[in-house]
Amino acid sequence: MTTHKLNEEQFRSWQDFTLENGKELYETKSSFMNEFVDKNKFLVHFDEQTVSTKVLNFFENLLDSRRRSEYNKQH
Repeated sequence: MTTHKLNEEQFRSWQDFTLENGKELYETKSSFMNEFVDKNKFLVHFDEQTVSTKVLNFFENLLDSRRRSEYNKQH
């Protein structure tokens, strides 16, 4: 099981992604659990073996952009 911690903006991007790719997610039987923790903290849980490369790439790009943003804030 993989879990990604997202802020509100990232979670909204995830919601948009799932709406735009709903048919593919349904056809591939991808399953996710979204968990609201607090106002700016959301968790998304899924099994990496059951999701498409497109989903994995989405999270990789989303989290990589967050790392770059945090780095820029520090420097």
